[in-house]
Amino acid sequence: MDNQGRELLDQIYVTFSDRSKDLLDAVSEPGALDEKVGSVERWTDLGDWLGLAERLGAEKVLFVRGDPVAVFTDARKAPDEAALGELYRRAWCMSEPRCLFVALPHEIRIYALSLPPSRGGPPSDPWRVLSTAADVLELTQEIDEYGPDLQGLMEVGDSAPARADRRLIEDLRHVRSQLEATGLSMAEAHALIGRSILIRYLEDRGVLTRAYFERVAGGDQVWQDALNNEGAIPVLGAPGKQRLYDRVLGNADFTHALFESLATDFNGDLFALGEAREKRFSASALTLLRSFLLGEIQAGQQPLFFWAYDFEVVPLALISSIYEQFYHDALSKRKNDKAGNEPGDANFVIDVSESESNDGGSEHGFSVKGELKHGAGTHYTPANLVHDALRRTLTPACLADRPKVLDPACGSGIFLVEAFRRIVRYEAHGRKRKLTPDELREVLRLRIFGVEINAEAARVAAFSLYLALLDQQEPPDIASGGALPYLLHNGQRDQKHFGILLVSDAFALTRAEQDFLSRRVAAKKAYKGRSYDVSLLDNAGVLDLPLGSFDVIVGNPPWQEAPSEKSTPRVWAAAFKMPAGEGSYSQLFIHRALTMLREGGTLGMLIGMKIFWNDRETSREFRRYLLTNATLKQVVNMAHVRRVFFAKAVAPFAFLLAEKRQSSSDDRVVFWNARRVSSVERLRSIAAVPLDRRVVTQGDLAEADYLWKVFWWGGHHDAALVSRLGLELTFGDTVVNADPQPRYGWQRGSTAPSGMLAVLRELDNKKVQPFGPLQETWFLPPPKGIKRDPDQRIYDGQRLVITRGVREPLGPIARLETKGFSFRHGIYCIPTAHLSQHEAILMLGVLWSSLGRYLLFMTAGNWGGWHDQVTSRDVLRTPLRLKPSWGMSKSDHDDAANRIVKAVNYLREKPVQQRQSQSMFDEPAKYNDEHEQKLAKLDAAIFDLFEVSKAERDLVEDFWAESHELYWKGAEAHATSRLQLPEFTRGSRADLPEAPCRGTLLRYLCAFLDAWTAYLPDDSNLNWQVGMSPSRDLIAVIFTLDGSGGPELNNPPEDWQTILGRCADAIAQPVSPAFLVKRTVRAATADSFIVLRENARRLWTASAAREDADSLFVQLASRRKN
Repeated sequence: MDNQGRELLDQIYVTFSDRSKDLLDAVSEPGALDEKVGSVERWTDLGDWLGLAERLGAEKVLFVRGDPVAVFTDARKAPDEAALGELYRRAWCMSEPRCLFVALPHEIRIYALSLPPSRGGPPSDPWRVLSTAADVLELTQEIDEYGPDLQGLMEVGDSAPARADRRLIEDLRHVRSQLEATGLSMAEAHALIGRSILIRYLEDRGVLTRAYFERVAGGDQVWQDALNNEGAIPVLGAPGKQRLYDRVLGNADFTHALFESLATDFNGDLFALGEAREKRFSASALTLLRSFLLGEIQAGQQPLFFWAYDFEVVPLALISSIYEQFYHDALSKRKNDKAGNEPGDANFVIDVSESESNDGGSEHGFSVKGELKHGAGTHYTPANLVHDALRRTLTPACLADRPKVLDPACGSGIFLVEAFRRIVRYEAHGRKRKLTPDELREVLRLRIFGVEINAEAARVAAFSLYLALLDQQEPPDIASGGALPYLLHNGQRDQKHFGILLVSDAFALTRAEQDFLSRRVAAKKAYKGRSYDVSLLDNAGVLDLPLGSFDVIVGNPPWQEAPSEKSTPRVWAAAFKMPAGEGSYSQLFIHRALTMLREGGTLGMLIGMKIFWNDRETSREFRRYLLTNATLKQVVNMAHVRRVFFAKAVAPFAFLLAEKRQSSSDDRVVFWNARRVSSVERLRSIAAVPLDRRVVTQGDLAEADYLWKVFWWGGHHDAALVSRLGLELTFGDTVVNADPQPRYGWQRGSTAPSGMLAVLRELDNKKVQPFGPLQETWFLPPPKGIKRDPDQRIYDGQRLVITRGVREPLGPIARLETKGFSFRHGIYCIPTAHLSQHEAILMLGVLWSSLGRYLLFMTAGNWGGWHDQVTSRDVLRTPLRLKPSWGMSKSDHDDAANRIVKAVNYLREKPVQQRQSQSMFDEPAKYNDEHEQKLAKLDAAIFDLFEVSKAERDLVEDFWAESHELYWKGAEAHATSRLQLPEFTRGSRADLPEAPCRGTLLRYLCAFLDAWTAYLPDDSNLNWQVGMSPSRDLIAVIFTLDGSGGPELNNPPEDWQTILGRCADAIAQPVSPAFLVKRTVRAATADSFIVLRENARRLWTASAAREDADSLFVQLASRRKN
């Protein structure tokens, strides 16, 4: 029966629609979408994918968390397997979907789109074949096991390496290397490949037809014959469209005539990529490129899929990213080439600063004539990250005001392209139709602007915007539209010269800034900074954009620091009194963005997270300025998942959303913290990234600067503990009058050492261990050359030596020594000769303890950030109690101190068996039971010394057992594993053990019940019940007062199972297309509480129980008050 496949496909639509609201029709116009699902936000987010699917001939697309996961087609009329192969090839070209559902007369085939295409037919082994309704039911049940919203389909083909986006970049790099072997430079190879992709795009869209090629060939019979020569290898193309470019490549003169014609008909800027604008390519290079386009494989060559790409359905973002990747490859090559310059060469200076690195977006890399241009070694911004940033920034409410958008470090234009497309989708939804060519050009001319310091990057940005403009038009409109407008600014702006892309330093002076500085210079002949003002006026250039004129500023500026105080950005900031910590480009670009925004305008940028963590006073001053002059809305901290976004990234980064307006201390900032869990590692998809949420007021951030770091892995209880311990005496207080003062060791240099340094051996900071006596293997010979030699008294006498680097999970390695030895600047020394040995041992005990290390992690800007280290400022802030304080009795203090000394002395004296080879990046050795017991006793004594409560102890212990383990091990952490229900699923506090084991739900129950004891009347008790969803991904806990008759999870069990299953679906709330948030539900009635949360060990700790108890108490108290 020929309709069996159709009936099964309709059954899938019904079944999937029950589970997801994101099974949408493949349409190119918003008016064609069902009004029930065609909201403005949904169309603005997903409209381009639906249009691509329509070009493919698909019926529907299933989205999971904003990702197009499955494409559905009816191919019952496909004549043969070859036609199915064409369908598969074109669906594969969409790159993002995971699977293709194909309805055939008698069955449905599901293909994993990670398998490479082949000529002649689809893959021989479909992922699944459905022949009956029972098959559909079985598939659905299997998908449901992975969670709500059909997310199980994200697992299809997840491990295969042949996705179109990955293969295309890989293939093009191979093609480039082969073209370079013919004598082309990298830039020339990029130009030839770039033009070829553009021509293929225009062919596949149906813009370049046979008639166009024949017009170029004119009366040249050789060229006309070339067009008629089909060749031995079939050329695959979109249905009804003929590809002829490969035939043109067989003749060099014909090829260059085609290039010239296209440059004339479209716009010279469109073909002005690379340094080869006038290059006539050799026949050998063109022949080689032709063989790649046809898929001819020479002996010894790897198979390529260049022949398989259909650029009608390849996502525009992928095409743009090709050029962006080429640009970054060229930048890296140029950087490497210049790195070989002589030291005295003043033409190029590469920034290789140890303290910061650049993983940001724009080029901003090389110093020309000694002037640092912002950034080096950049990585292009992933499309999903851009989509999420713009979804948060260009909301429907914002788009309704027709915003004017600026990217002040636009690089190759990925933010501008997506902003343009997002605006167009929004406008199309309002009109219920596509925009006309004139309307599209008006959007581009009036609402999209970019600044880029590198001319080549700006040309790439222009090219990407041209593609975006063409992609929104139908082929007849493109063919009849005439030349495209010039986008690069040349001093004029009109209907032909839009001038929206400025090749300029973003810190060049606007006209208003020039006028301001000119008046200041003219008014005074001498004042501090006048020479810098004059230098700016003479050398900074002009930024032809008005101040305060943009509604939205977006982008991904570089994240590193400018080493030169005389660089234009730092001089600009100084001239206009903008505080910037050590020349941080993220801070500088935020300042520049605020000057360009109108009052009330929106800033949405990817920035280096260290601008919030750096504890230097200049960075603190920047944060105070920001909190005063802007209202922060969101900070999305992506430090933990940065390598998911940027494969080579090291620097932590975040997305900042803010408004330009005076803030109030009560304004709330939402911190979203991305977590690297197993699904992220397994799927390598941004859509699998979960977020934890924290909310803090701007007033709290201004008052307690350490909260920027605390709220990464901690919460309000952690903030309270850090605040309380901040009132204690510190290490720094004990050494205020010490002589010598604490400092780092020597640095390598060319000066011969003298004094003790000439004879003392060096303690190797990579080999030294915290426990046991000093070992001979930890020492290196005396240094041969040094610089910046500090006071040599730090190399002898009683002193604490602390490594700057961190070894997980121990933190910095600290020792108390009296033996003479030297050390490099990777070790910080606190001389303690002015203290007794007993007092010095107490200091060491604090550093070794879980409490001391917890405080360092929570407050040290570099631990968990980039270099995983602690600074001298971090160490000197460590709390210390050398004598009783805050009402503590002397006997209690002395008892705790003596126990600390006893434990520390044991650990100092007892050797620990280590691995044969251990570097600072290895996991630590496993200590024997006696060592573990002494460490536990040390922790208990330190807790007692600082009078830490039971709740605070649980907070510290839960951090190390759960949060830090997740930070350190990521996907391999036990912290995200699921809990089992206890043997008994209901009871009272009397039914629970006094000291339940860690990693069990019993510990949560005990802590919650204990926390509520203080709130209940003496004759009242809470009973508890626990339940779990059918898929075990959600836990529900109900607490009821004795005799209240509250709800029961297990009566009847089948009803609660259904309810909890629905709750599990409901709490998985997508915050954006890129991220997932699983909410916690806390509800209070007059006599009962219920808590619903994801089943993950880290979320059901004793600390979580107290947080839930506090929240429910406030909720109940607020209800009674009202």
